[in-house]
Amino acid sequence: LLGTPLQFLNAFEALYHFGCDPSRTLVVMLDNHTASNSFHMRRLAEEQAWPHLWVLPTGRRRLLVRLRWKRRSLWRSQAIRAQEVALQKLLGIPLEQLILGRQCQRQMKQLARSLPQLEYLFIGYFGSPIMRHFANSTEAENIYILEEGVNQLHLYDDLHADKPKFGRQYYFGVFGNFMRRILFNVNLRAPDPLRFYTAYNLEDTEKVRVEKNTYAKFRERIQEASHSEEVFFLGEWLTAWNCCTDEEYAAVMEKVREYYSGRRIIYVPHRRTPHSTRERLSTVPGIEVRSLGGPVELELAASNRRPHTVAAFFSSAIFNISMLFGDEIKLDTFKVPVFYPTPEIEHFIEDFYSYADRYFRESVRVHSLT
Repeated sequence: LLGTPLQFLNAFEALYHFGCDPSRTLVVMLDNHTASNSFHMRRLAEEQAWPHLWVLPTGRRRLLVRLRWKRRSLWRSQAIRAQEVALQKLLGIPLEQLILGRQCQRQMKQLARSLPQLEYLFIGYFGSPIMRHFANSTEAENIYILEEGVNQLHLYDDLHADKPKFGRQYYFGVFGNFMRRILFNVNLRAPDPLRFYTAYNLEDTEKVRVEKNTYAKFRERIQEASHSEEVFFLGEWLTAWNCCTDEEYAAVMEKVREYYSGRRIIYVPHRRTPHSTRERLSTVPGIEVRSLGGPVELELAASNRRPHTVAAFFSSAIFNISMLFGDEIKLDTFKVPVFYPTPEIEHFIEDFYSYADRYFRESVRVHSLT
């Protein structure tokens, strides 16, 4: 059950690792109407020539309540966020998990009940209510979570924390799951223990079982490549979060350009990077804004020419590239010298640097621009 290209990649590895027969494998692709994601997921599925592929058009953006404006002020954003937090604390349910579309829920349950008992079920992301509802609607001997990114590290830490930073009741609250079952007929109960299929060096515990992903099949596909003198700087959504203005962001990127004096800077925008931010950076001398068209990890693997360095303020792609390419590409991160408008954003970003120090100290360098 997959929703992103990287989850597809991890699924390939899992099928190979566990010795699954492709002819007896059903791949369910959640098409969330993000054009780039959909294109690359379909391309990966075609490359593998899986005989059983089912596309579920979730229409996720239409099914979930999103109390946001395209151009909102910081005060309005904080007020909306306060309302969301209050509702979540009252019900013990994340807002997005509360509003799971009834039609989509019925589709998933019908599909799950039509299947025989499964030996393995691989779900892309544990935080997805659709995936967890599907997992609880079918009979599976082994359920593995494929998500890499910092979401998996957040979940791992949250499971073992005395006072979880992100609210364990959102994932495991008995009252929250009871409300979902009664009001919406949605079952988001968590399996015990959770099983991770992951490339991170995590330890087995009573709550988590870890199966190591070595990316053996992916490494066979990586083309030999020469290296340019370019630096790929991976974008994010700091301006969309109101951490800084476009002008302030451009000023920070000028410091990044100075740090890499003598090298060409290619700014690779994230899909959430606002258009105004891209336009402003395109006017900064020495910085080229270039969209790669897909996940940077997959694009680098398919390219016959790779950058000297990949850098970012924060991006889970940095960790993925480290695990996929080893020492072949230098990796840098820069601590964000901007304002954090909410504690949640501060925790999210600071945890990235903490994970870089704990799991990638030898391969990912952390710098300060101040």
